[in-house]
Amino acid sequence: AYPSYPPPVVSAPRPKTLYAGPLSIFVSHSQADNAWCRVFVDGLKSQGCDVWYDEQGLGGGAVWQKRIVEELQSRPFFVVILSPDSTNSQWVDEEIQLALSARRYIIPIHYRQTTIVGFLANRQIVDVRGMNGQAAAQGSSHRRGS
Repeated sequence: AYPSYPPPVVSAPRPKTLYAGPLSIFVSHSQADNAWCRVFVDGLKSQGCDVWYDEQGLGGGAVWQKRIVEELQSRPFFVVILSPDSTNSQWVDEEIQLALSARRYIIPIHYRQTTIVGFLANRQIVDVRGMNGQAAAQGSSHRRGS
């Protein structure tokens, strides 16, 4: 039993083995949101999801740009944590662009109040404002958009 997710922002071919194992998720976020994101990722992992994000996946001496690209391209789901810090982050924007070009399922998570612009503004966004990371990972019925 996997958590339900909103429809993808970008259509991509559905991998044949998508539900044969754990959901494989790349999480993009601002470092300013590390504390909340850490709890969110732990909550997803506790549900059996295979999650990668840079705080847990990059060790000393890692070739971080290459590793980020490899991890993002190897996972069908791309979750972006939306906050003022992430919407103003060049790195988060580049990860979104890479997810678009790799045709990943993009799931925006609205964590802190921020202005959402671009293609994300008119898409279904999971609204978890005011929730802790664990509750947000359990799934939210508070969705915006269509």
